[in-house]
Amino acid sequence: MISIKRSELRPAYDAVVIGAGVGGLVCAGFLRRAGLSVLLCDHHYLVGGYCTAFPRKNYRFDACVHHIGGCGKYGTVGQILKQFGIRQEFVRLDPMDHLLFEDLEVEVPADLDQYQQRLAGLFPHQAERIPAFFQMLVRLNRQIFRHQGELLERYVGRTFQEMAAEHLEDERLIRVLGGQWGYLGPPLSSVSAVGMAQMLVSYLRDGAWYPLGSTQSFSDNLARNLLEQGGHVLLKHRVQEVLVEGGRAAGIRLEDGRTVRAGIVVCNADARTLFEDLLPAEVCPGERSRIQRLVPSSSYYGLYMALAPELALHDLPRGFYFPGAQDCEGAVNWIYLSITTRYDSRLAANGDQILSATVGVRTEASAYRAWQEDRDAMVRSVTRFLETRTPRLGDFVKHVECATPRTLQRYTLAKDGVAYGWAVLPDQSGDRRLAPETSLDGLYLAGQWTMPGPGVAAVAASGWLVANRILRKLRNLERASP
Repeated sequence: MISIKRSELRPAYDAVVIGAGVGGLVCAGFLRRAGLSVLLCDHHYLVGGYCTAFPRKNYRFDACVHHIGGCGKYGTVGQILKQFGIRQEFVRLDPMDHLLFEDLEVEVPADLDQYQQRLAGLFPHQAERIPAFFQMLVRLNRQIFRHQGELLERYVGRTFQEMAAEHLEDERLIRVLGGQWGYLGPPLSSVSAVGMAQMLVSYLRDGAWYPLGSTQSFSDNLARNLLEQGGHVLLKHRVQEVLVEGGRAAGIRLEDGRTVRAGIVVCNADARTLFEDLLPAEVCPGERSRIQRLVPSSSYYGLYMALAPELALHDLPRGFYFPGAQDCEGAVNWIYLSITTRYDSRLAANGDQILSATVGVRTEASAYRAWQEDRDAMVRSVTRFLETRTPRLGDFVKHVECATPRTLQRYTLAKDGVAYGWAVLPDQSGDRRLAPETSLDGLYLAGQWTMPGPGVAAVAASGWLVANRILRKLRNLERASP
C-alpha cells in the first residue's frame, strides 16, 4: 500500500487534497513541487479512483479505465509526466477503437486524416462534407480552450447530434461519428457538442494509450512520485468533515476524530458529498442550491474474465459494441470491451487472456436494478451476447468477477456509483460545470465534477488547472503583503 503510517501524519499542512484519484494526484503533485506541504488522503487502500486495477489469483484486471488519452509528447498527460519526471511505459493503441453496430462495423484509426479517409470510403456521398466537419471540430476545440469564439457560442448549448446534423446529412454517418459517446455517458441525442468535440479531437489527434502493468501502475507512479517529493499520501482514512473557521476552509476531520489543519482544501471527490455532507449547513449556499438543479451522470456495470489461451478472440476487437433490442434483455446501451493481454501479456499467467468489459445499462430498464441483486444474471446475459461473435466463450472462462453500481460506490464513495460526475449535457459541460474555486475561501474542486469533465486526461487537466489557480492566488497575496 502506497501510504504513510498513521504515526507520520502531521497536525497541519499547507494543503489537504481529499480523494486520491488522478485529479487529486496531479493537483497534489504540482502543489508539492511549488514548495507547499501536502497531504493527499483517501478512504480506499489503492490510489487512482476509477483508474485502478485489482489482482485476483494470477490475474490483474483494470477496474474501469481501458486506456488513457493525452499521453503523447504534447498531450496533457504526457506534459504532466514530463514535468514530474515520471517514466511511464505506454503502448499506443492503433486502431484506437472499433465501433460495432448491428448493421455496420468501423475501425477507428489513431489518426485524424486516416479516419476521414475511412469515413469517406464508407460514405462516399458525404466525402466532401466530412473534412469540413472535422475542420470545424478542431476549430471548436481551440475555442473551448480559449473560452471564447463564434463556434463555441453557437454550439455550447447544443447536443452533438444537433451540431452534426447541421453539417452532415447521413444519419448512419452521424451515428458513427458519435459512436464513442459511452466515454462521456449521455446518449447521442443528449450528449454535449462541446464535450464530444473535446473528446474526439483529443483521441484522434493524440491517440489512446495503455499503461504497461495496468492502469494501476499509472496511478501508483503518480503517488510514489508525490511521496518521493516529500508529499504525504494517507490511505484507508475517510474524511468526515471539512473544517471552516473565520469564513474560510481550515482543514479536515478524519473519521477517527483526528483533525488536520490546512489553509487550502481541495476536494477531488463527489461534489454532492462535499456540499451536502462534509461542510457546515450554512456554508456555500450558492453551490448547494446549484447542485440541486444539476443532473448526475449514470453508472455502469463491469465484467472481468480470465480466459484459457486456446480460445481465439480475433472476432472480439477492442471498442464499443451496440447490442440489438433482442440482446441482453434489451437493457444494454453499449458494451466497451478490451482484451488487455493483447498489449501486456504479464497481466495473466500461463498464457491466459484477460477480457474486461464495461456495460452501459439503461437506467430505466428493469435489469438495471435487478442485476444489482443478481449479478450472475448480468454475466450470463453479456456472455450470451459475446458468444454470438465467439461461440462457446463461456466454456473457456477460468475466472470471472463483476461489478455493479454499488461496487463503484463502495470503492469510490461516489453516490449511486456515478461514473462521470455531472452528466455531460449541453448545459453541464466545459465552463458550465462547477467552477474549480468555490465561494468559500481556501476551498477548491478537482476531478470530473468540475471543468473540463470526465476522462483521465480531463481530470488530470483539472488537477493541473486548480493547482495553478491556487499558486497564482498565493503569489498575488505575497505581492500584496507589505
